[in-house]
Amino acid sequence: MTHGDAAETDKTSAGEAARFLEPHLRGGRFDADPHEIPSEFLKDLAVLEELVIETAKWRHRQMHPTRQRTVKNFKRGVRLNLTGVGEGSAIPLFRLHLDPAANLFDEQRRCFEEARLAIVQTLGSASEVIDKEIGRLPPKLLTYFDRLGRNLKAGESMELGDGSGAVGRLTPERRLQLLQDAQVKTYRNEVTLLGSIHSGDKLNDTFELAADDGRTFQAPWPAPFREQVQEAWRGFEDGVRVSVQCVGEFTKEGRLQRVDSVEQLTVLDPLDVGLRLASFHTLEDGWHDGEGSALDRDGLGRLTEAFDRHWPEDLSLPHLWPMPEPEAGGGVHAQWKSGRRSVSLEVDLRASSAYFTSFDLDDPDPEVGVEEEGLDLSLPASWERVASEVRGFLGGDA
Repeated sequence: MTHGDAAETDKTSAGEAARFLEPHLRGGRFDADPHEIPSEFLKDLAVLEELVIETAKWRHRQMHPTRQRTVKNFKRGVRLNLTGVGEGSAIPLFRLHLDPAANLFDEQRRCFEEARLAIVQTLGSASEVIDKEIGRLPPKLLTYFDRLGRNLKAGESMELGDGSGAVGRLTPERRLQLLQDAQVKTYRNEVTLLGSIHSGDKLNDTFELAADDGRTFQAPWPAPFREQVQEAWRGFEDGVRVSVQCVGEFTKEGRLQRVDSVEQLTVLDPLDVGLRLASFHTLEDGWHDGEGSALDRDGLGRLTEAFDRHWPEDLSLPHLWPMPEPEAGGGVHAQWKSGRRSVSLEVDLRASSAYFTSFDLDDPDPEVGVEEEGLDLSLPASWERVASEVRGFLGGDA
């Protein structure tokens, strides 16, 4: 059986350029901007190219078991290139270039097609293995998932097909399963740490982060964040907090044990939405005088992401309080205030909907104001509505 017969092939002067891979990126950022791919995810696509090439080499060695290594000119005339993004959704397009004049042309094409199928079968379940002879990737190749899929966030996935109908799906959860199958002792993942900077070492370019969970991590001090680290360090006694987006080394049990690199460092506003909502994660059932449910963590995550994505930078941040109602999953009360004018948003975390009000206590009829129920906070238009009201109602103080 020859896999990938459905691939589209074009003849060019440089050889044969075939549409080889079209990963479908779904969920989260990919659905929000379906014609774009976040720049950080390009790193994952580069690793995918590496994995395909190394898997093709592995298949070639399996075809020639008496050889100790892949033949020297196996990659001659071979290029796997990202050539664009498909229309309609976030679908990066990879083309495989092979030189028909190469002595290994037929073997190369077969090895790359079988490599694609092996990767797809690895991402799928055991019942989805179409070709048992090809099977799945060995543990050595599974270690590529330390980097491949690292930039997928919760709710996002990458789907790969082999051209004949087989589909494999990579999610953050599936990635961790594959790393366990690789029997690695540690793996790396992106993580955001909240905490305070209590010391720094300018000679060795490191700083000490006292994280909110009580642990202390030594982190690299990159030159682009030198001023931010110094600002947070000086303000340690005043309670200045930071958010550090980094790549960390985790044990196979999922415990962060080291910070390898710092990708972003932000000195936090005291009203920072992410910081305040993260503190609500610790609330347990009965937190409000014996009443009130623990707040829904997924809902808090969605609200944090929505604020980060949709709230204009030139508008002030709200004061936030947890709400004991609605009972199922709790809620969050957001308030913007200027003098005796106020705009409020009461968020149902489970439903991702909100009750919106604005009022002026100096108004002879304080009930006159904007009142709106059922705002769908998954829609950008709802956030534009709230931002417009905050800007218009509170004026220059917003």
